[in-house]
Amino acid sequence: MSPHPLAFLPRLIAHRGASADAPENTLAALSLAADRGARMIEMDATVSADGVAVVHHDFELDRCTNGTGPIIQHTYEQLQALDCGAWFDKKYPDAPVKFAGEPLPTLAQAARLILDRSMALNLEIKPSLGWDEPTARVCAETLAQVWPADAPIVVSSMSERALGVFKAHAPQFPRGLITYAIPENWRERMTDLGCVSLHCSHFFATPGTISEVQDAGYKILAYTVNDTAEAKRLFDDGLDAVFTDRIGEMNPLYGAAAPA
Repeated sequence: MSPHPLAFLPRLIAHRGASADAPENTLAALSLAADRGARMIEMDATVSADGVAVVHHDFELDRCTNGTGPIIQHTYEQLQALDCGAWFDKKYPDAPVKFAGEPLPTLAQAARLILDRSMALNLEIKPSLGWDEPTARVCAETLAQVWPADAPIVVSSMSERALGVFKAHAPQFPRGLITYAIPENWRERMTDLGCVSLHCSHFFATPGTISEVQDAGYKILAYTVNDTAEAKRLFDDGLDAVFTDRIGEMNPLYGAAAPA
């Protein structure tokens, strides 16, 4: 029997980097996660108005940058001028490290950092509503240029349209379906999209569901788990992996149990 495409999967995945202690989805957050022992990074990718894949979660710029409005209305040049760290400094004024001036990274820049630090990647395709096709296509083209075929990765999305487009453009990369609650027809959806993992809210990762998904040959991952007791429950129930903002706190407890 062939090994599972996600046989490399560690139990802990740093959600948007070390996002409890650095501005999410920045190179600083990715580097800090590596410093704290992360073996896998989750980050979000979307596209600029002129078709450059960039790392950012929200549809709008307002929450995590000094910019405003939809990210899809800004060119790459405009996005590069933004500050993605000052908001974090303002939110945590007593933090010992300051992040003002942190840039908004491209997918290529972030991927190269992750590779340089020998980490795996879960890339979530996060298209602005209506931009599923171009977002998935550009992400696929970018990864095909910078990510080696044998380097550990899974590409996921809540957008089934985006996953389908990504599959057509870069079928060599494993895919995961993101849900909140697990739909009744999850098997059919996974089969149609050729997915190898199901990613759901931790509220719906029950012992029965975990076993059902795994028995069907898939990995099951849960987001976003920042409570150590909840992480223990999920791992005791057999969950494959959790996404956490608190990689530094979680890693000493659960990171060592990850596969070698």
